[in-house]
Amino acid sequence: MKNLLKKKTCQFVFLVMFFMLASFIPRTIFAVPSISSINGTVSNGQPVTISGSAFGSTGPIIAIFDDFEKGTNNNELSTLANSAAVNQWYRLENQGKNPVYSTYYANSGTKSAMIDWGTDNASEGGRWFEADIGSITSQVYVQYWFFVPIGGHVPGANSGGGPNWKLMLISGRPWPRSDYTQVILTDVNNWPMGAWGFICLTPWYDGSGLTEMTSAIGGYHDEGYCSLNPSAGTWHRMEVFMSASSTGSGTMYTAEMNANQTRRIVGSSSNATTLHSGDSWNLVRFPAYGRGDSTSKTYYDDIYIATGSAAQARVEIGNNSTYSTCTKLAITTPTFWSNTSITTTIRTGSFKNGDIAYLYVIDANGLVNTQGYPIIVGGEGWLAPNPPTGLRLLE
Repeated sequence: MKNLLKKKTCQFVFLVMFFMLASFIPRTIFAVPSISSINGTVSNGQPVTISGSAFGSTGPIIAIFDDFEKGTNNNELSTLANSAAVNQWYRLENQGKNPVYSTYYANSGTKSAMIDWGTDNASEGGRWFEADIGSITSQVYVQYWFFVPIGGHVPGANSGGGPNWKLMLISGRPWPRSDYTQVILTDVNNWPMGAWGFICLTPWYDGSGLTEMTSAIGGYHDEGYCSLNPSAGTWHRMEVFMSASSTGSGTMYTAEMNANQTRRIVGSSSNATTLHSGDSWNLVRFPAYGRGDSTSKTYYDDIYIATGSAAQARVEIGNNSTYSTCTKLAITTPTFWSNTSITTTIRTGSFKNGDIAYLYVIDANGLVNTQGYPIIVGGEGWLAPNPPTGLRLLE
């Protein structure tokens, strides 16, 4: 056959035709978000406007997003106004062992936040940076990436006490009012983690009467423990969602994803008591704790925290045409949200210009468009190619 189309053009045609057919499915049946068009350039830091339906009337309130690109290599993390990509960190522990901007490893761009667990003579604890999230009695959604290099270790693996890395915590102020934390308790040579290896989300110092998260995978010996599937040398994405309730009507979940693991819920709880009466959540810390260890350096990148009644509503870029099969996702930062239109700033994460990707809108209930809306990273909002010409049927 003459005038054969190039492989990528054929792929684009197929994707657009599939998307157009999918758009005719009656939306009222599924009541999930549906994207009809995108205007703007899908490039890092650029705003785009997404049109469609069933996005929900309310979007998230972003407390902070930091890809750590504004910092200077080896300098301590900044708390100056607007020193993060969106807003700024509230405070550091300030004990001479604070996290620094680092160019050694990055999930996006060229920098991340590095914690050296050997500083201050490998003393334990500390090294945290904290976000102020206001006074929250509704919802909190946290997303972050962590990394341990090949040959590296979880803090404590080569010092007294064994591995203990509290990845993050959510708490009232003063800490530890109604505090919840996540903990890795096994070194990289025992990853992926089985029962006892990872505490997916549990109340810690002020936990009396609060609900522990239940594993989404069977075979675990205690509430609060879940499976986790990271590996050394691979960036690993975590999500935490919590709705506040002092009367047993709250919900919460933890999700994971990496290049070798599609996004999955590893733990969840409903009908949960997540906040003591009279408390509110006021802060999120990374990390919450780690044992001193001269052989351990750990990294964080692309930290996103949102609050409000639609905290988990978001727009993400994925590498597959259905959200549940993605092994690469990049969250964006919305500045306007209505039921039919969203304006958001693109954050490309680990995507590169020219990558074929898919756009997803997740609403306040966690519902997502059935089929990803196809885009090209670095290009204008998706445009269907012209119909091919010069083709004929062969008899």
